[in-house]
Amino acid sequence: KDHYIKCVYGLSLEDYRRMAAQQNDRCAICDTTPKTPKGRLFPLYVDHDHATGAVRALLCNRCNAALGFLEDTSWVSRAQAYLHEHAS
Repeated sequence: KDHYIKCVYGLSLEDYRRMAAQQNDRCAICDTTPKTPKGRLFPLYVDHDHATGAVRALLCNRCNAALGFLEDTSWVSRAQAYLHEHAS
């Protein structure tokens, strides 16, 4: 893990742990503490800007995956319009 986050994001394991501690081991978006079914802490994902490579924060798997779809802001606007149009 240390080698991966260093190579991909330029963060040391110490940097990652410091970020996690600053966020209280919680997702920066939904504020949950991800845990395995057995209750162990599940690692947070490093969120980064794909264009610049800049690290933003740590996210749970669900928020990280969702954000990947939401980065296309034109899609977000169209999805909001669709939901508004079809609201019951």
